[in-house]
Amino acid sequence: MKRVFPDWEEKKLERIATKKSSNISANAIEENFGDYKLYGVSGSIKSIDFYREKEQFISIVKDGAGVGRTLLCESKSSFLSVLDEIKPKIKVNLYFLYSVLNNINFKNIQLEAIFYIFILRIIQKKK
Repeated sequence: MKRVFPDWEEKKLERIATKKSSNISANAIEENFGDYKLYGVSGSIKSIDFYREKEQFISIVKDGAGVGRTLLCESKSSFLSVLDEIKPKIKVNLYFLYSVLNNINFKNIQLEAIFYIFILRIIQKKK
C-alpha cells in the first residue's frame, strides 16, 4: 500500500501522547464558582475557583453516547471525571493531534468492543 505521506513515521498514540483521568464530579462542585473553566461532555460547563491543568489539552469523552468526542481545552482549566485528558508527550503540535483524534470514528470502535464482549459471554456460557 502506498503511503500518502511517505516521510512520516507512523506511531501508536500511546507513544506520542499521555492519557490522564480526573476525579472531579459535577455534584462535588455544584456550589463552587470562580474564574477557571470546567469542561464536561458538552464543553465548558461552568467556572470554578481552581484549576488542575496549567497548559492547554485535549479532552475526550470516555464512553456513552458521546464517546470519542474531543474538545480543545484552555490552559488553567479542569475537566470532569466523564472525560480523559490527552496531552502530547513528545514534540507534537496539539492542534494536529486534535485533528487526528477528530477523524477517528470511536463509535464504531465502541460498537465493535461491545460486540466482542457479547460474543465472549455467549461462548463462556456454552462451556
